[in-house]
Amino acid sequence: MGGGSRDEGNVTATDRPTPRQRRETVLWAVLVLLLAVLYASVAVVPVRVRAHSPAVDDMLFGVDQLRPLGPFALLLPLLVVVILRLPWHRLVPRLNAALGAVEKLGSGTRLLLAAGVGAYSFIWFLGLRNQFVNPDGMALAAKFHADVPVRGASVTHDEILELYVHSRFWHHTSRAFGWSVEYSYQFLSSLAGGFFVVLLLVFSWAVLGEKRWIVLVLGIGSAGFMQLFFGDVENYTLVTLLMLVYFFAGYLYLEARCSLLVPSAVLAVAICFHLLAAFLLLSLAYLYGVALRRRQWVGIAGAAVTLVAIPVAVVAYFHYHGLPLEVIRTTNAFGQAGNIQRFATPDLAYHGQITSLLFLLFPPALCFVPLIAYRRVRLDSFNVFMLLAACVLVGYMFIWRAQLGVYNDWNLYAATALPLAILFWHNFARAVALVNKAGIGAALILTSAVHSYAWIIANHF
Repeated sequence: MGGGSRDEGNVTATDRPTPRQRRETVLWAVLVLLLAVLYASVAVVPVRVRAHSPAVDDMLFGVDQLRPLGPFALLLPLLVVVILRLPWHRLVPRLNAALGAVEKLGSGTRLLLAAGVGAYSFIWFLGLRNQFVNPDGMALAAKFHADVPVRGASVTHDEILELYVHSRFWHHTSRAFGWSVEYSYQFLSSLAGGFFVVLLLVFSWAVLGEKRWIVLVLGIGSAGFMQLFFGDVENYTLVTLLMLVYFFAGYLYLEARCSLLVPSAVLAVAICFHLLAAFLLLSLAYLYGVALRRRQWVGIAGAAVTLVAIPVAVVAYFHYHGLPLEVIRTTNAFGQAGNIQRFATPDLAYHGQITSLLFLLFPPALCFVPLIAYRRVRLDSFNVFMLLAACVLVGYMFIWRAQLGVYNDWNLYAATALPLAILFWHNFARAVALVNKAGIGAALILTSAVHSYAWIIANHF
């Protein structure tokens, strides 16, 4: 969790922390312990007590996933205290030595190792696949059985390629292996999770370099939105994978390692998979602004043409293959022909649940406070790029109404946690001279993972 020197972001045992550093460390420790205590205390509140306030009880799903543990949930805050008090100044060099062995490997060997980790992850994703299917997911079977024999695929303008890939995948696997629609979704979502892990490893190596990459990998892997890759039966998994590809492409462009055409093309494809990706257009506009400052006129023109041409070509193709353009007015992109009920009006109970869902999908959300208060988020180009993506998606989460109820529609908002997680853990990993950074990071990742995977495992049974 970061190294043992100032360059790696820790204060060594021989350094004398300043009062400001001590206050920052105390704030981090208090927030991590507060999160662990909250999870543990809510888990042991008797059901009869919660029943006295149904409105509050409806908001607790974001912090009460340790209920199956009962009194054993109280071990979590105790474990957090132990982790915070461990002699990390002696442990970190050993961890760095182990990471160094991996980092000395050649790029081809590391990529092969990443592929192995991705394959192993796929086995766990599929083995613990989500059995909690919302009403939209339940309706997919009837929809596929009705549409695929007649039209070859089941598609709508909201999620053209996501539905197309899933429906064609089911068509072939049902004929070859007798798979159900549900299992074909679970398999493909888990497979996407394996690719997500591989890409996350490569992305983390590229963005953070030696030693610190593990923080980003474990931080993102511990978040609740990873439930998507445990065989989710809905249409948000493949687009989330493409979002990570887009963020990687955006980083590479900002580092002048690829052209603007690459993130433009990736986002155009992602939008064709699901219109949810269109909320990232503002972050892409920032990349175009960078291109203007770099005077890359030809690159801008080519990227802009690509951004428009890909969705137009996809829509035009499906216009002649079972999805006429005239029905686009009934899609979410056109407000379901003027249905303003898609947008949420201010409501304490509803937005209380949305806030709870945000903490379920990304448990460390509250810890943005010390990152911002102690100016750990520098406004460099990559941070601005990720801030725009995260802020727009969080705004979407609070404005776009969950038609199935907030908890049933958790996957509608799951992708919001991805840019939040990248932004948070990228800046935490780069924090310089943070006292007990390794202990704080380990305690926070553990707390996040325990809550997230308690939810994920419970949804399997």
